[in-house]
Formats: sequence, structure tokens, C-alpha cells
Amino acid sequence: MNEEKVLKIEAQEAVKEISFAVDYVEISKVLEQTVDCVYMNLKTKEGDCFCVELTVQGFRVRNRSITLCSDCKPLVVGI
Repeated sequence: MNEEKVLKIEAQEAVKEISFAVDYVEISKVLEQTVDCVYMNLKTKEGDCFCVELTVQGFRVRNRSITLCSDCKPLVVGI
């Protein structure tokens, strides 16, 4: 399997797996996805929002706000 797609596939599967337990979950359309890192946004049933990073080390909460990670690179569209 193409190494570049492994984390993205894992993130897509995680979205499917947890979607029943949260109000909202998606792979970020704003933050840059790389071979080494994928960002997901989620909103819990209690109304808390999180930006979650997935790397080979696992999952990590990056911020308590959707797509607003202080040191994450925003995706630049149209360049």
C-alpha cells in the first residue's frame, strides 16, 4: 500500500468508527494533511469541539476548537 495514504485511510476509518458517539466528525478541510499527519475535527455530544492530530504515534488533541491549532499549517487553496 502507498505509504502516503496509510494515515489518511486510518483517519477515514476512525471517523467511521466514532461517528455514532459524537455529534460531528470529519477530516479537516482547512488544515494541511501530510504523509506524517492528518487532522480531524470533532464535536462531542456534550458540545465540546476538538482538533485531533493523527500521526504514527497515535491520536493527540491539538486544540479545543475545530481547525484552530496554534502551530498547524492552514491549507492554502488556489495557489
